[in-house]
Amino acid sequence: HGDGEYRGWNMIGNPFEGPIDWGTVTFIADGQRYDLREAMSEEVGITEGVLFSFVSTPTGGHYDFAPDPTEAVMEFMGGYWLHVLRDATLVVYNPAVSLAGGASRAQAAAPRQLPSKDEWTLRICAQSGDYQDPANFVGVHPQATEGYDLGLDVSKPPALLRELSMAMVQNGGAGNSGRLARDLRSSLGDRQEWDIEVSTTLAQAPVTITWADLNQVVPPNVQLVLRDVEAGRDVYM
Repeated sequence: HGDGEYRGWNMIGNPFEGPIDWGTVTFIADGQRYDLREAMSEEVGITEGVLFSFVSTPTGGHYDFAPDPTEAVMEFMGGYWLHVLRDATLVVYNPAVSLAGGASRAQAAAPRQLPSKDEWTLRICAQSGDYQDPANFVGVHPQATEGYDLGLDVSKPPALLRELSMAMVQNGGAGNSGRLARDLRSSLGDRQEWDIEVSTTLAQAPVTITWADLNQVVPPNVQLVLRDVEAGRDVYM
């Protein structure tokens, strides 16, 4: 489980031979059973629910996660990071048994949320040489605060590679290290600010920061500026 900075992180795996819809798992805490959405709620507060997978690359790999945890899939022989805020039992159901029992779910896809001044999310990627850390998100949400928000903000797992890492940094909440993979802020007010930390052990290797599809995911009435603190230079994104 870890102590201090990375308390609450668990490595879990798919115990079955077929892919598992992560949205079907349940959690048991204090004698009560909760589905994933309930376990992620502020009232229950068992877990952030985000399933971090490791994507292998020729130089090692990087983490990735589904922005909506209920849409994640546990692949056969896959291993994952899961962050919990209090002790609980995770129950993963055999997908073969579910199919044999005739269980099925038919859900209409939710309409794509168009970005607005009050709700948008932007992916920011770091790359240096053959190394990358691409799953970092900043944005605003009507229900977010300047601090840690369960269900909106996402903690960053312990690093498996030291060569390159990126994270949004803020004062950690309960069970949260303060290093975030997704940091959503309040949409109130005319200004929001994120502290982004990029670290590398690669000597004399330039680090590139990119933000693809900005015009599709950030509304035109929002102007973003990247400030290089050490160089004292601002870049309009």
